[in-house]
Amino acid sequence: MAVKSDVTVTIDIQRPTPKLGFGKPLIIGTSAEGMDYKTYYDLPAVLKDFAESSEVYKAVLSLLN
Repeated sequence: MAVKSDVTVTIDIQRPTPKLGFGKPLIIGTSAEGMDYKTYYDLPAVLKDFAESSEVYKAVLSLLN
């Protein structure tokens, strides 16, 4: 049986793999009252809505450090 070249594969190890995803983490917490979607740009802004002991605050702190 003859082998035909249907596919050409090129492997380039000189270029790094591109970053997957959007680069913006989404933190989802729980709340009895509910909360609208909100974007935070710094840790003091998170402190206005969440206590330092909350899981959401701890998640943001771990991302920023």
